[in-house]
Amino acid sequence: MVEKNECPYLKSCPLFQFFKLEVSKKLYITNYCQGQFDKCERKKLKDIGKTVPDKLLPNGKHLQ
Repeated sequence: MVEKNECPYLKSCPLFQFFKLEVSKKLYITNYCQGQFDKCERKKLKDIGKTVPDKLLPNGKHLQ
């Protein structure tokens, strides 16, 4: 079950497998996935049926 303030895609989001630092991962999850997930560029693309690049960050930048 998805929490009210949690992105419905959080559990299946492939982005987090690329994070080496747990603190970085938690920062994005707190700020986007469990917070303002409607501002997440990944969610915006997924909601309109577009392909989401695996390394697209919630802020629209790409993970190096």
